[in-house]
Amino acid sequence: MHPNPWVEAHAALSLIAFGAWGLSCVAGIMFLVQERQLKSQHPSPIFHHLPPISLLAEVTVRLLWVGFILLTISFIAGFLANLVISGMKFWSSLALWGLYFIILLMHRGRLISDHRLAMFSMGVFLLALLILPCLHYFSIHL
Repeated sequence: MHPNPWVEAHAALSLIAFGAWGLSCVAGIMFLVQERQLKSQHPSPIFHHLPPISLLAEVTVRLLWVGFILLTISFIAGFLANLVISGMKFWSSLALWGLYFIILLMHRGRLISDHRLAMFSMGVFLLALLILPCLHYFSIHL
């Protein structure tokens, strides 16, 4: 049996998408630290080693878009590979994709601040870290 290149593309793009979202989580944490330091009367030494807060906000948004686009392409590759779409892993991945899409639309429409964007970026990624391994475990053991 020959390996299906669409399955390989689907898996690779999914991993890279979640990697981009992980990096957006890190950028969001850095944004919040920088924001707190700017509001502080006595910033700590880390303040001078962090990138400018405006750059951190831009990086967070770009990484969210990169992850969203890559997971979209990953879904398309999965459909082209005729992968089964009835499992909980698919539906939870689709829900995470939808959450990121809503966050991006709200930010683009200026409905949320950069602070909230950083919080949502961290929250949804941490949710993914909790949900996806559990789904993988239960899909194997049940």
